[in-house]
Amino acid sequence: MGVSLAIHKAGLADLEAVAKLSSDTFFETYEAFNSKASMDQYLRENFNLHQMEIELSDPGNQFFLAYAAGQLVGYIKLRTSVLLKELKEKKAIEIERIYVLKAFQGKNFGAALLQYGIELAAANGFETVWLGVWIQNTKAIGFYKNLGFEVFGTHIFYFGDDPQEDYLMKKELL
Repeated sequence: MGVSLAIHKAGLADLEAVAKLSSDTFFETYEAFNSKASMDQYLRENFNLHQMEIELSDPGNQFFLAYAAGQLVGYIKLRTSVLLKELKEKKAIEIERIYVLKAFQGKNFGAALLQYGIELAAANGFETVWLGVWIQNTKAIGFYKNLGFEVFGTHIFYFGDDPQEDYLMKKELL
């Protein structure tokens, strides 16, 4: 029997933990594909305490932390502030981040977090959940497809000065 996951909504008291987990998981996932200088700059600009405080304080963002046996293993961030023209007819919510530390991947924690986010979105009347995923992240693309997401477009994600193409994926809830 696997370890159960405890999920709770994050607040400002979780600021340092969210910032560290964000930086650690992003680095683990993407450091092999980017220069050290670009990676350092991205982490410094996007996961510093000030930036994470802004994100945690924004009412358009919701962070949910996942713990296994008392240890923080990941989180999901839901965001309502970005509206895509492709989904303008839908009440849609973005899964901006779903981060699970590499040591805890393959234990269904990511799937449990994603399912939690989907159920929360449905309970709050959202018709669609969507996300962006780097085209070269085939592991994540397969993960999302296995959970019912489909590609509906692309967009450019700027990693520093490097434009990287992401798939836009969605799952209809209603």
